[in-house]
Amino acid sequence: RRLPLRAQPALFATTHQHVGARRGPNPPPPRGTGQGGGADASDDRILFCPGLRDGHGGTCLSMPVVYVAIGRRLGYPIKLVLTKEHLFCRWDEPNGERFNIEATTRGFSSHPDKYYLTWPTTIPQAELTKGWYLHSMSPREELAYFMGQRANCCQDNLEMEHAMTSYFYALNIVPHMDPYPHHIAIAASLVKAMLALRDHSKPPPPQQP
Repeated sequence: RRLPLRAQPALFATTHQHVGARRGPNPPPPRGTGQGGGADASDDRILFCPGLRDGHGGTCLSMPVVYVAIGRRLGYPIKLVLTKEHLFCRWDEPNGERFNIEATTRGFSSHPDKYYLTWPTTIPQAELTKGWYLHSMSPREELAYFMGQRANCCQDNLEMEHAMTSYFYALNIVPHMDPYPHHIAIAASLVKAMLALRDHSKPPPPQQP
């Protein structure tokens, strides 16, 4: 049974207080869907929910996922929404109430869509027209996004085989995620460079007497 609309902010305040969901230090921006590709994704505690569980603190990559998981268990129609370098939640009831929920602030905070056009960074029009930003993600898109973040983590830890596999899975789940072929090409180039470096560092074969 759903709680009244006026009681929904208590979910987020309670999660902050009792679950320990708090923002951690200096989170990198999301990567793998066209956002700034220079972020360090090597620390899985930043990318995924175990960082919250282990006291490391959360980021915009992990805190919205916790809220969405709890909210859906309570029957709330909560979705994940991506903007440039940020992830947030949305109450999105078909033919009903719709509002955004900022997951990285203490307590309950809601901003209109236009707020996220320029925060935390401005979305270029060319990227906005692709339709990936500011819409409620489907379950398939959520899965593809998580696979992309796994690929980012593997790539930054030089686990290139796992990175490429995850990128391919993400692309297969949601083919319109056009940045993933670019990331696959980068991963393939890194693999080629690593193999060349390994071959170059091999000791020469012993000479025959």
